[in-house]
Amino acid sequence: MELSWRTRLRVVLVMGLGMIVIGLWAWHWAAPNDPMGLVRSSNMGLANQLLLLVVAGLLGFVCYYLAWPYGYEVGVLAVPAGLAVWASRSGSVVSLLQAVPTAEHREAVFTGLRWDAFYWLLVVFAGLGGAYLARKLRPSPRLPIKEAYATPKLAAPYGPVAAILASLFVTQFLLNAFAQDVRVTSDMIASQPVTRQAAFAIMIAFAGAAYLVRHFLNLSYTWPLLSAAFLYCLGTFVHTRTSVLADLAKQYPAVCLSNALLGILPIQLVAFGSFGAVMGYWLAVRYRYWRNHECG
Repeated sequence: MELSWRTRLRVVLVMGLGMIVIGLWAWHWAAPNDPMGLVRSSNMGLANQLLLLVVAGLLGFVCYYLAWPYGYEVGVLAVPAGLAVWASRSGSVVSLLQAVPTAEHREAVFTGLRWDAFYWLLVVFAGLGGAYLARKLRPSPRLPIKEAYATPKLAAPYGPVAAILASLFVTQFLLNAFAQDVRVTSDMIASQPVTRQAAFAIMIAFAGAAYLVRHFLNLSYTWPLLSAAFLYCLGTFVHTRTSVLADLAKQYPAVCLSNALLGILPIQLVAFGSFGAVMGYWLAVRYRYWRNHECG
């Protein structure tokens, strides 16, 4: 079960198209006025927010046929690839916190970002919707490996709820482990990671969550990905209380954060989390295939 060069070429074409259309062509929609500013949905007007959803849906639709016959499996990577370009061009959370030294202002920063992940998740799911619509119009042949198709082990709604809760736990644990620079060891205070480190940590975290969800529950990567918005929203409620931020502002520089999650932008969480979730899902399928056909 190795990827052929044709399949790898399809992946490159789909991701390249997403980077060009969303990452470069539509960049001015979300570009902050300050070159060091953050990329967030509030940078765009309502018209551009809606237009981005339409573009994401069309991109998923086109990439389904571009990656034929694996359009649904590969085409879903186009929109996250474009958002990943935006996420990589954004300033860091710390660069903004340094300009707002008081606890009240810092709390306002995270409050403003709290619901952002839901919009970026909606953009990713618009791409999924476009690919789904294309599949309805022209169904692709079934994959040649039966391990890619499995009946969920828990009936709805218990399976999806269990998948989201498990993903919240796994991603938070792995992000705390990997999504930070040098830790302040005396008080175990997290610090702002560079973008490459954040991207690595996010992909590892969501790959782990999606692997476990697929392996133990036989559910799609969409449920771990959906947990990204809840993870950021709950994280900002729990870790950005005024008392906590006030203590940090008094004792530590702006690079120090009460939790590693706060050093990650919502668009980074969703964009790189999408790659990780898809990767973890197919690693679980690959493991099942290996165990059934190649092991012993």
